[in-house]
Amino acid sequence: MASPWELLKACCAGATGTDTIFTGVTAPNILRAGEHRDFFAVAPGSGKSEFFEKFKAERLNITARICYCSVFDECWVSSGLAIRADRVPSCPAPATPFRTDLRSPRAP
Repeated sequence: MASPWELLKACCAGATGTDTIFTGVTAPNILRAGEHRDFFAVAPGSGKSEFFEKFKAERLNITARICYCSVFDECWVSSGLAIRADRVPSCPAPATPFRTDLRSPRAP
């Protein structure tokens, strides 16, 4: 997927709700050891939300590949769910990078 909006369209097209969708900064970004940054989140709005319920069910089918390098040029790849990451020689850019800087199609 190229953006959170593409992912949500594939996941939950047609579902309605007043939920909050948060996108943060992805690459290039520097994190200290142990630091955490969310790059995508969905929070339920007030009342019952068809969209949030659909997303909550489908989120278990969403996978990610996260590749990162240290300041010492040591690189690792992970699903983001595992405690351990696998060492790799480098982190090449994916053919379709996930971009959180793209505006929502609903934004003015």
